[in-house]
Amino acid sequence: MLLFCSRYVCFLKFLSKLVGEVICFMAGWGLGKERSRLGKWLDQRGITQQWLSRETELNRATISRIASDDEYMPNLSTVQKIMKALKKVDPRVKQEDFWM
Repeated sequence: MLLFCSRYVCFLKFLSKLVGEVICFMAGWGLGKERSRLGKWLDQRGITQQWLSRETELNRATISRIASDDEYMPNLSTVQKIMKALKKVDPRVKQEDFWM
């Protein structure tokens, strides 16, 4: 009986942590990772960095940096590729939404 109880308690702790992470993610907090304005925009729309990388043919590390570092300013050709892909999702999106 004691073995069953300890497994049950461990399972409940695991489940509680999992539910908490899911709630945080769904609230747009993204499991505590830093997000740029672009990263938050992607999260709010359920768009993955992998999708953006495929659409733009940019390296996933580049997309990751852009989605997490608000101070990083990509070069013009990178911005153009990203904006072309994002306009497929929302034609009203503007470069100024993410970079000055």
